[in-house]
Amino acid sequence: MILTGFMISSAFLSMWMSNTATAMMMLPIAFSVNLALEEVHGRNTINSFSIGLLLAIAYSCSIGGIATLVGTPPNLIFIRIFEIIFPDAPEISFGQWLTFALPIVFFMLLFTLLFLYFTFRPKSDLKKLDASFFNDKYKELGKVTLEEKRVLILFILLVILWVFRKNIDLGFITTPGWSSIFKHPEFINDGTVAIFMASLLFIIPSSKKNKTLVNWKITKKIPWHIIFLFGGGFALAKGFQDSGLSVYIGNKLASAGSISSSS
Repeated sequence: MILTGFMISSAFLSMWMSNTATAMMMLPIAFSVNLALEEVHGRNTINSFSIGLLLAIAYSCSIGGIATLVGTPPNLIFIRIFEIIFPDAPEISFGQWLTFALPIVFFMLLFTLLFLYFTFRPKSDLKKLDASFFNDKYKELGKVTLEEKRVLILFILLVILWVFRKNIDLGFITTPGWSSIFKHPEFINDGTVAIFMASLLFIIPSSKKNKTLVNWKITKKIPWHIIFLFGGGFALAKGFQDSGLSVYIGNKLASAGSISSSS
């Protein structure tokens, strides 16, 4: 149950956050639970299980990132490169990707859970931790603030707008997308939805006087160099295509098929 809880939590958070950030956030929680188990059972008893718990977080963060387009940067890179190389191909929307990847994530998590459990299960059955341990840790978090509630509402709204922006064909039923109510739905994509919701963070006020949920000081902490790195890669790929360089290189490499393995 401990492995299941950590794996589900890590995978879900990794669907919307960086894999690395999710792992760094989950590790202190895992260390805390691990110390509590050591006090009850001793280090030798749960030494192997501790390894499995850390691996469960690492694997779950990577697996959860598959589920959504924003779960890991390679997903976004693939989508953008796909749009550049195949401009006439149907768009892969957030909801379509989710319906494709979520079942894969589920089976991968289940397989990984069973593998880690039978590989790193403790030498003896673990006793249930006292409920007061979890209650005390939960109380230390304090009450949910007004800012946290508003950000949570915006996050839920963002997910709904992303998932149901375009029609989702499940085979037996098709859910209509909300973008179709506009005259030019092609002008709306996942990026414009994200920018709109991010703009609301600069508008919606917080409980502090004359302050909003996000200000420009916070945006300075965003790793802009990584964003420009991805953007530069997309621009370079577009330049390769429009200039004809990609076709030229492809034609040159096509002749390599006639080279024998012996040479």
